[in-house]
Amino acid sequence: MIMARTPGPECALCRARGACFFSDLGGEQFEDFKRSRISNVYKKRQVVFYEGHMPHGIFIVCAGSVKIYKSDSKGHQLTTRLAHQGDILGYRALLSKEPYSATAEAMEDSCLAYIEEAKFREFLAKHQVLALKMLTKLAQDVRLAEDKARDMAMKSSRERLVELLVMLRATYGTPSKEGVVLKMPFTRLDLAELAGLAQETVIRLLTELEEKKIIMVKGRSVTILNEKALEKHAVVT
Repeated sequence: MIMARTPGPECALCRARGACFFSDLGGEQFEDFKRSRISNVYKKRQVVFYEGHMPHGIFIVCAGSVKIYKSDSKGHQLTTRLAHQGDILGYRALLSKEPYSATAEAMEDSCLAYIEEAKFREFLAKHQVLALKMLTKLAQDVRLAEDKARDMAMKSSRERLVELLVMLRATYGTPSKEGVVLKMPFTRLDLAELAGLAQETVIRLLTELEEKKIIMVKGRSVTILNEKALEKHAVVT
C-alpha cells in the first residue's frame, strides 16, 4: 500500500488521545511516534485494507469511524466491529504474519495514521507498557469474538438490534428535547450488517419500536424517546 506522507492531526488537540494505543508514551518517545506515522484521509466507503491481503503496518483511527467486515462469495457481509477515534487496526494479522481476515472500510470521511511494521515492532520491543497493552488488547479481542458468537446463536433479532442502538448511543448520541438523537452515518443496510440481520428485519423492528413510542425515526436519524424502555429489550452484559 502506497500512501503519501502528509501532516498528521495534532495529537495535543485530539479528544480521543487518552484512548489512543500510543497515549502512554511521553516526551521524546511520543515525538518519535508522531514522526513515524503517515497520515491519510479516507473518503466515506473507501477501503482501508482488503480481506486476504498481507499487512505491512498498523492503522490508527484519528477521526471518523471504520467498519470491519467479513464477506462471502455471494457478497454477503457480516460486520464484526466498528472502530472509532483512538482504535488501532490490522495488528492481529501483522503480529501473526497472516493475511487480513476482514476488510476495513471508512463509514464516513475519516483520518487514519499508518505506522509501518518494522517501526511498530520496534515500539513494542522498546516500550514494555505498549507490549503489555497489546497483550491486553488481544485478550479483549478473544472475549469480544466469543460474545459475538454467543449473540449470533442465542439472542433474538430484537435484542441484537436494541443492543446495537444502545452501543451507538455512547458514540453518536446527542441530548435533545425529545430524547437522545443518534446522528449516525449509517444506512439501514449498515445497521443490518452491524447487527447480523437482514435489512428487512431491521426496518420491521425499527417500525415496531417506533409504534411503541420507544424511538422516532427520521431519515438516518434515530431518536431514543424512552431509554429505559429501550434497554428492557436488550440483554447488555
